[in-house]
Amino acid sequence: MAKKCPEPKKGSPAWMTTFGDMNSLLLTFFVLMFNISEINEIQLNLVLSAFKGSFSVYQGGTTLSKGLLIDMGMNVMSLPSKQSGSKLDKALKLAQSILEAEVKAKKVQIKEDERGIVISLVGDAYFEPGDATLLPETKALLDKVSKVIMDIKEYLGTDNKIEVEGFADSGQISTDRPYYTKYPTNLDLAAARANNVIKYFWGSGVPPTRIYKGKVYAKFKSISYGEFQPVEPNISPEARAYNRRVDIVIVREEE
Repeated sequence: MAKKCPEPKKGSPAWMTTFGDMNSLLLTFFVLMFNISEINEIQLNLVLSAFKGSFSVYQGGTTLSKGLLIDMGMNVMSLPSKQSGSKLDKALKLAQSILEAEVKAKKVQIKEDERGIVISLVGDAYFEPGDATLLPETKALLDKVSKVIMDIKEYLGTDNKIEVEGFADSGQISTDRPYYTKYPTNLDLAAARANNVIKYFWGSGVPPTRIYKGKVYAKFKSISYGEFQPVEPNISPEARAYNRRVDIVIVREEE
């Protein structure tokens, strides 16, 4: 007569309880090592963008920007602090609030990227073809941008560097036009547009210097891209108008 096998003991083996406890302790240890306060929301979203479309939760591609990843580095602790990101988020909302009418009219574009907050003056209302003179509507808008810059300093306590980038369309200034002696190339023209914007900021009361970590630095930086960084193909008057633009970058401060 065959013997009956003994019934297995109820519950998990003793070794499994110890193993589970060890895994929980390891998880706690690594969570403590991962200091979430050092992560910037923008850069975290950049990493998460790699998973878009992978789990039917997000929509979009699965490509990360190589340049941004290089800037981020491999060390989480080297990323900007949460406090810095929070201030930049508040600055973005402030700019959107002050320039709400222009944004709705599609005369201004505001975005946030790895550099900081970018305010783009786009369209044919700001610069005549081949000229860098600030038109009345340009000055009215720059008055509002000046308020954005000063309010960020006053209410958020950050004296950010401002980079003003000048751009031109692909049209070449004819040698027989009066503008040619002033701006013989589009690089000169785009530089003049950026410089005129900075000079207007100075005249509006935005100081030319800033205090950063107890030292005095120049607040503004002028950059010219000429016609070499268009946002639209230069195939129509409307598209060329968008390429005659100025970008005002409120630079993200490094901690």
